[in-house]
Amino acid sequence: MLRKINSLLSALILIVFAVHLFFMSGLLTGLVGFNPNFKYISFTLLAIVILHTLFGFWFMFERIIKRRRGQKSYIEQNKLFSLQMVSGILLLALVVLHTTAYGYTNAEGVFILRTPSLFYYVTECLLALFICLHSMISLPRLCVSFGMIQTASGMKKVCFISLAIFAAVFAIAVVVFSLYYLPTIVGGLV
Repeated sequence: MLRKINSLLSALILIVFAVHLFFMSGLLTGLVGFNPNFKYISFTLLAIVILHTLFGFWFMFERIIKRRRGQKSYIEQNKLFSLQMVSGILLLALVVLHTTAYGYTNAEGVFILRTPSLFYYVTECLLALFICLHSMISLPRLCVSFGMIQTASGMKKVCFISLAIFAAVFAIAVVVFSLYYLPTIVGGLV
């Protein structure tokens, strides 16, 4: 039951993330103007990610406890699960950096936009990479969880589609981050 709930959270994350990516990409490239309501999308995404993270830690500790009790762990079959866990943990640190990448609210409640830096450019690109990696691994598992895949050929198709989708998302994210960060970074070097 908990895995089904976590799968629903994963599906919600993908949907809200797509909306967040769309609006924030438009904002960073200047195609969309600032709207204070964008923060509700961001906070909704963050809340769902926190719940998903709590479930992920539960499953991780459950797995550790089972191994210590001597239950078979199927290490070879769970390599993708391990990669999913590691990418999820790395995502936590990158999400924290992401929340501070563009600015902060000072004591008077005024939002101060941060000057784009090479550090945040690299961390944002790494965030995009790990989101795409984590999602690419998770999407086929999500489809299995909802009974959408029942054959090996179906799994191969979903894995290929997942790879194509998240490779495209990663490329778009890097282009958007480059358009936002590189003019300032390169301008600072000249």
